[in-house]
Amino acid sequence: VFIKRRGYAQSLICHSCGWSAQCFSCDAPMTLHRQPRHLRCHHCDRQSRVIDQCPQCASPELSTQGVGTEQIEDILKATLGNTDENSEHILRVDRDVTTSKQGLEKRLSVAREGTPCILVGTQMLAKGHHFPNLTLVIIVNTDQSLLSPDFRGAEQMGQLLTQVAGRAGREAKQGTVVVQSHRPEHPLLQLLLNKGYHRFARQILNERKHTQLPPYWHMAIFRAESKRAENAITLLKLISQALKNITPPSPNIHYLGPIPAAREKVNDRFRFILQVKCANRTLLHNTLSQVLPMVDQHALSKRTRWSIDIDALETS
Repeated sequence: VFIKRRGYAQSLICHSCGWSAQCFSCDAPMTLHRQPRHLRCHHCDRQSRVIDQCPQCASPELSTQGVGTEQIEDILKATLGNTDENSEHILRVDRDVTTSKQGLEKRLSVAREGTPCILVGTQMLAKGHHFPNLTLVIIVNTDQSLLSPDFRGAEQMGQLLTQVAGRAGREAKQGTVVVQSHRPEHPLLQLLLNKGYHRFARQILNERKHTQLPPYWHMAIFRAESKRAENAITLLKLISQALKNITPPSPNIHYLGPIPAAREKVNDRFRFILQVKCANRTLLHNTLSQVLPMVDQHALSKRTRWSIDIDALETS
Protein backbone atom coordinates (compact mmCIF):
# COMPACT_ATOMS: atom_id res chain seq x y z
CA VAL A 1 0.00 0.00 0.00
CA PHE A 2 1.70 3.18 -1.19
CA ILE A 3 1.00 6.75 -0.05
CA LYS A 4 3.25 9.80 -0.32
CA ARG A 5 2.50 11.10 3.20
CA ARG A 6 3.99 9.80 6.43
CA GLY A 7 2.43 10.41 9.83
CA TYR A 8 -1.19 9.78 10.85
CA ALA A 9 -3.11 12.68 9.29
CA GLN A 10 -2.26 15.65 7.10
CA SER A 11 -3.81 18.19 9.45
CA LEU A 12 -5.80 18.73 12.67
CA ILE A 13 -8.84 21.02 12.34
CA CYS A 14 -11.71 22.33 14.46
CA HIS A 15 -15.11 21.14 13.28
CA SER A 16 -16.83 24.15 14.90
CA CYS A 17 -14.89 27.18 13.63
CA GLY A 18 -12.51 25.84 10.97
CA TRP A 19 -9.24 26.51 12.85
CA SER A 20 -6.34 24.29 11.81
CA ALA A 21 -2.99 23.56 13.42
CA GLN A 22 -0.46 25.56 11.41
CA CYS A 23 3.31 25.72 11.76
CA PHE A 24 4.43 29.09 13.17
CA SER A 25 7.61 28.99 11.07
CA CYS A 26 6.19 27.78 7.76
CA ASP A 27 3.24 28.34 5.45
CA ALA A 28 2.14 24.75 6.07
CA PRO A 29 -0.13 22.65 8.31
CA MET A 30 1.30 20.56 11.13
CA THR A 31 1.07 16.80 10.50
CA LEU A 32 -0.45 14.65 13.24
CA HIS A 33 1.71 11.72 14.36
CA ARG A 34 0.50 8.96 16.66
CA GLN A 35 3.74 7.14 17.51
CA PRO A 36 4.55 9.08 19.65
CA ARG A 37 1.52 11.41 19.66
CA HIS A 38 2.55 14.92 18.56
CA LEU A 39 2.23 17.51 15.79
CA ARG A 40 5.18 18.00 13.43
CA CYS A 41 6.01 20.25 10.51
CA HIS A 42 7.59 18.23 7.71
CA HIS A 43 9.34 21.32 6.33
CA CYS A 44 11.24 22.71 9.35
CA ASP A 45 10.74 19.77 11.80
CA ARG A 46 9.10 21.98 14.45
CA GLN A 47 7.12 19.85 16.94
CA SER A 48 4.34 20.60 19.42
CA ARG A 49 1.93 18.69 21.64
CA VAL A 50 -1.54 17.66 20.49
CA ILE A 51 -4.19 19.88 22.10
CA ASP A 52 -7.60 18.66 23.35
CA GLN A 53 -9.65 21.73 22.44
CA CYS A 54 -9.58 24.46 19.82
CA PRO A 55 -7.43 27.45 20.90
CA GLN A 56 -9.73 29.75 18.92
CA CYS A 57 -13.24 28.75 20.10
CA ALA A 58 -12.49 26.23 22.89
CA SER A 59 -14.50 23.52 21.12
CA PRO A 60 -13.42 19.92 21.85
CA GLU A 61 -14.60 18.85 18.38
CA LEU A 62 -11.19 18.45 16.76
CA SER A 63 -10.90 16.14 13.77
CA THR A 64 -8.26 15.07 11.27
CA GLN A 65 -8.04 15.58 7.52
CA GLY A 66 -6.08 13.44 5.10
CA VAL A 67 -4.35 10.14 5.77
CA GLY A 68 -0.74 9.06 6.19
CA THR A 69 1.15 5.80 6.59
CA GLU A 70 0.36 5.52 10.32
CA GLN A 71 -3.40 5.77 9.78
CA ILE A 72 -3.37 3.21 6.97
CA GLU A 73 -1.37 0.87 9.20
CA ASP A 74 -4.01 1.27 11.96
CA ILE A 75 -6.87 0.68 9.50
CA LEU A 76 -5.28 -2.53 8.22
CA LYS A 77 -4.66 -3.83 11.73
CA ALA A 78 -8.26 -3.09 12.72
CA THR A 79 -9.61 -4.69 9.54
CA LEU A 80 -7.54 -7.83 10.02
CA GLY A 81 -8.60 -8.25 13.65
CA ASN A 82 -5.62 -6.50 15.27
CA THR A 83 -4.15 -9.78 16.52
CA ASP A 84 -0.48 -10.01 17.36
CA GLU A 85 0.03 -12.45 14.48
CA ASN A 86 -1.55 -10.11 11.93
CA SER A 87 0.21 -7.05 13.36
CA GLU A 88 3.59 -8.66 12.78
CA HIS A 89 2.74 -9.10 9.10
CA ILE A 90 1.89 -5.41 8.53
CA LEU A 91 5.18 -3.59 7.98
CA ARG A 92 5.32 0.21 7.78
CA VAL A 93 8.24 1.59 5.78
CA ASP A 94 8.83 5.33 6.11
CA ARG A 95 11.41 7.72 7.58
CA ASP A 96 9.83 7.55 11.02
CA VAL A 97 10.51 3.83 11.52
CA THR A 98 13.48 3.17 9.21
CA THR A 99 16.13 5.58 10.44
CA SER A 100 19.01 3.47 9.09
CA LYS A 101 19.77 1.37 6.02
CA GLN A 102 19.94 -1.72 8.24
CA GLY A 103 16.45 -1.02 9.62
CA LEU A 104 15.06 -0.69 6.10
CA GLU A 105 16.70 -3.91 4.91
CA LYS A 106 15.40 -5.81 7.94
CA ARG A 107 11.81 -4.92 7.08
CA LEU A 108 12.16 -5.51 3.35
CA SER A 109 13.84 -8.88 3.82
CA VAL A 110 10.57 -10.24 5.24
CA ALA A 111 8.82 -9.53 1.94
CA ARG A 112 11.72 -10.80 -0.16
CA GLU A 113 11.77 -14.11 1.69
CA GLY A 114 8.14 -14.74 0.75
CA THR A 115 6.62 -14.42 4.21
CA PRO A 116 2.96 -13.34 3.83
CA CYS A 117 2.86 -9.65 4.74
CA ILE A 118 1.52 -6.20 3.84
CA LEU A 119 3.96 -3.34 3.21
CA VAL A 120 2.72 0.19 3.92
CA GLY A 121 5.12 2.86 2.78
CA THR A 122 6.15 6.07 1.08
CA GLN A 123 8.55 6.67 -1.81
CA MET A 124 11.14 4.53 -0.06
CA LEU A 125 9.23 1.62 -1.63
CA ALA A 126 8.76 3.16 -5.07
CA LYS A 127 11.83 1.88 -6.91
CA GLY A 128 14.95 -0.21 -6.62
CA HIS A 129 13.29 -3.10 -4.73
CA HIS A 130 12.42 -6.55 -6.03
CA PHE A 131 9.73 -8.59 -4.29
CA PRO A 132 9.26 -11.87 -6.23
CA ASN A 133 5.94 -12.80 -4.58
CA LEU A 134 4.31 -9.35 -4.53
CA THR A 135 1.07 -9.52 -6.53
CA LEU A 136 -1.02 -6.56 -5.34
CA VAL A 137 -0.15 -2.85 -5.23
CA ILE A 138 -2.59 -0.22 -3.90
CA ILE A 139 -1.76 3.44 -4.62
CA VAL A 140 -3.60 5.86 -2.31
CA ASN A 141 -4.42 9.50 -3.20
CA THR A 142 -2.90 10.01 -6.63
CA ASP A 143 -4.43 13.50 -6.81
CA GLN A 144 -1.68 15.16 -4.78
CA SER A 145 0.75 15.30 -7.73
CA LEU A 146 -1.96 15.60 -10.37
CA LEU A 147 -3.12 18.92 -8.87
CA SER A 148 0.34 20.25 -8.04
CA PRO A 149 1.09 23.93 -8.84
CA ASP A 150 4.34 22.72 -10.44
CA PHE A 151 3.85 22.28 -14.19
CA ARG A 152 5.76 18.99 -13.92
CA GLY A 153 3.30 17.61 -11.35
CA ALA A 154 1.41 15.40 -13.82
CA GLU A 155 4.69 14.10 -15.25
CA GLN A 156 5.92 13.19 -11.76
CA MET A 157 2.59 11.52 -11.01
CA GLY A 158 2.90 9.35 -14.12
CA GLN A 159 6.47 8.37 -13.32
CA LEU A 160 5.62 7.53 -9.72
CA LEU A 161 2.57 5.44 -10.61
CA THR A 162 4.59 3.53 -13.19
CA GLN A 163 7.41 2.89 -10.71
CA VAL A 164 5.13 1.79 -7.87
CA ALA A 165 2.94 -0.35 -10.12
CA GLY A 166 6.09 -2.05 -11.39
CA ARG A 167 6.63 -3.64 -7.98
CA ALA A 168 3.74 -6.10 -8.62
CA GLY A 169 3.93 -9.18 -10.81
CA ARG A 170 7.64 -8.96 -11.60
CA GLU A 171 8.08 -12.72 -11.96
CA ALA A 172 5.76 -15.63 -12.79
CA LYS A 173 2.79 -14.46 -10.72
CA GLN A 174 0.38 -11.96 -12.27
CA GLY A 175 0.18 -8.56 -10.61
CA THR A 176 -2.81 -6.33 -9.86
CA VAL A 177 -2.65 -2.55 -9.34
CA VAL A 178 -5.45 -0.56 -7.63
CA VAL A 179 -5.32 3.25 -7.98
CA GLN A 180 -7.41 5.42 -5.63
CA SER A 181 -8.36 8.89 -6.85
CA HIS A 182 -11.06 11.48 -6.21
CA ARG A 183 -10.81 12.46 -9.89
CA PRO A 184 -10.76 9.15 -11.79
CA GLU A 185 -12.20 10.91 -14.86
CA HIS A 186 -9.15 13.20 -15.23
CA PRO A 187 -8.00 12.92 -18.89
CA LEU A 188 -4.31 12.45 -18.07
CA LEU A 189 -5.01 9.76 -15.46
CA GLN A 190 -7.33 7.96 -17.88
CA LEU A 191 -4.71 8.17 -20.63
CA LEU A 192 -2.00 6.74 -18.36
CA LEU A 193 -4.13 3.86 -17.09
CA ASN A 194 -5.71 2.89 -20.43
CA LYS A 195 -3.03 3.73 -23.02
CA GLY A 196 0.24 3.47 -21.10
CA TYR A 197 3.08 5.79 -20.20
CA HIS A 198 4.30 6.54 -23.76
CA ARG A 199 0.93 7.93 -24.89
CA PHE A 200 0.69 9.79 -21.59
CA ALA A 201 4.15 11.35 -22.10
CA ARG A 202 3.35 12.37 -25.70
CA GLN A 203 0.23 14.19 -24.51
CA ILE A 204 2.18 16.09 -21.85
CA LEU A 205 4.84 17.04 -24.40
CA ASN A 206 2.12 18.32 -26.74
CA GLU A 207 0.71 20.50 -23.94
CA ARG A 208 4.20 21.82 -23.12
CA LYS A 209 4.73 22.78 -26.75
CA HIS A 210 1.51 24.82 -26.89
CA THR A 211 2.22 26.53 -23.55
CA GLN A 212 5.88 27.30 -24.36
CA LEU A 213 7.33 25.26 -21.51
CA PRO A 214 10.43 23.03 -21.31
CA PRO A 215 11.70 21.17 -23.21
CA TYR A 216 10.45 23.34 -26.13
CA TRP A 217 11.31 26.59 -24.40
CA HIS A 218 14.10 27.09 -21.88
CA MET A 219 13.55 28.32 -18.37
CA ALA A 220 15.59 29.93 -15.61
CA ILE A 221 14.20 30.51 -12.14
CA PHE A 222 15.79 32.91 -9.68
CA ARG A 223 14.92 32.05 -6.08
CA ALA A 224 15.40 34.45 -3.19
CA GLU A 225 14.59 33.98 0.48
CA SER A 226 15.05 36.06 3.60
CA LYS A 227 13.60 36.53 7.06
CA ARG A 228 12.52 39.94 5.73
CA ALA A 229 10.24 39.46 2.74
CA GLU A 230 11.10 42.91 1.32
CA ASN A 231 14.77 41.91 0.95
CA ALA A 232 13.91 38.95 -1.27
CA ILE A 233 11.37 40.95 -3.31
CA THR A 234 13.73 43.91 -3.80
CA LEU A 235 16.60 41.69 -4.91
CA LEU A 236 14.43 39.93 -7.50
CA LYS A 237 13.11 43.28 -8.74
CA LEU A 238 16.71 44.44 -9.27
CA ILE A 239 17.49 41.23 -11.14
CA SER A 240 14.35 41.58 -13.25
CA GLN A 241 15.23 45.14 -14.26
CA ALA A 242 18.81 44.18 -15.08
CA LEU A 243 17.61 41.32 -17.28
CA LYS A 244 15.15 43.56 -19.12
CA ASN A 245 17.83 46.22 -19.69
CA ILE A 246 20.04 43.64 -21.40
CA THR A 247 17.29 41.72 -23.23
CA PRO A 248 13.93 43.50 -23.29
CA PRO A 249 10.75 41.38 -23.18
CA SER A 250 9.72 40.12 -26.62
CA PRO A 251 7.86 37.22 -28.22
CA ASN A 252 11.05 35.18 -27.67
CA ILE A 253 11.68 35.96 -24.01
CA HIS A 254 9.18 36.36 -21.16
CA TYR A 255 9.64 37.49 -17.55
CA LEU A 256 7.33 36.68 -14.63
CA GLY A 257 7.78 37.96 -11.09
CA PRO A 258 8.76 38.45 -8.44
CA ILE A 259 5.96 36.25 -7.19
CA PRO A 260 5.65 34.17 -4.00
CA ALA A 261 6.92 30.59 -4.19
CA ALA A 262 4.29 27.86 -4.03
CA ARG A 263 5.08 27.61 -0.31
CA GLU A 264 5.91 31.19 0.56
CA LYS A 265 7.27 30.76 4.10
CA VAL A 266 9.55 27.92 5.26
CA ASN A 267 11.52 27.90 8.51
CA ASP A 268 10.85 31.62 9.16
CA ARG A 269 12.17 32.62 5.75
CA PHE A 270 10.01 34.22 3.03
CA ARG A 271 10.57 32.81 -0.46
CA PHE A 272 9.95 34.43 -3.85
CA ILE A 273 10.79 33.52 -7.43
CA LEU A 274 11.49 35.27 -10.74
CA GLN A 275 10.84 33.18 -13.84
CA VAL A 276 12.53 33.71 -17.21
CA LYS A 277 11.34 31.78 -20.29
CA CYS A 278 13.17 31.95 -23.60
CA ALA A 279 12.73 30.31 -26.97
CA ASN A 280 16.48 30.27 -27.61
CA ARG A 281 18.94 28.66 -25.19
CA THR A 282 21.90 30.76 -26.41
CA LEU A 283 19.99 33.99 -25.90
CA LEU A 284 18.99 32.92 -22.38
CA HIS A 285 22.53 31.95 -21.38
CA ASN A 286 24.05 35.11 -22.86
CA THR A 287 21.58 37.26 -20.91
CA LEU A 288 22.18 35.39 -17.66
CA SER A 289 25.97 35.48 -18.04
CA GLN A 290 25.87 39.29 -18.11
CA VAL A 291 23.48 39.62 -15.16
CA LEU A 292 24.92 37.11 -12.68
CA PRO A 293 28.17 39.00 -11.94
CA MET A 294 26.15 42.18 -11.31
CA VAL A 295 23.87 40.35 -8.87
CA ASP A 296 26.77 38.75 -7.04
CA GLN A 297 28.38 42.14 -6.42
CA HIS A 298 25.23 43.86 -5.16
CA ALA A 299 25.14 44.51 -1.41
CA LEU A 300 21.61 43.12 -1.08
CA SER A 301 22.73 39.72 -2.39
CA LYS A 302 24.95 39.38 0.69
CA ARG A 303 21.92 39.73 3.00
CA THR A 304 19.58 37.52 1.00
CA ARG A 305 19.91 33.84 0.21
CA TRP A 306 19.47 33.41 -3.55
CA SER A 307 20.05 30.86 -6.28
CA ILE A 308 19.27 30.18 -9.92
CA ASP A 309 18.02 27.02 -11.61
CA ILE A 310 18.43 26.55 -15.34
CA ASP A 311 15.62 24.45 -16.84
CA ALA A 312 14.53 24.05 -13.21
CA LEU A 313 13.07 20.76 -12.05
CA GLU A 314 10.28 22.50 -10.11
CA THR A 315 8.78 25.94 -9.56
CA SER A 316 8.05 25.64 -5.84
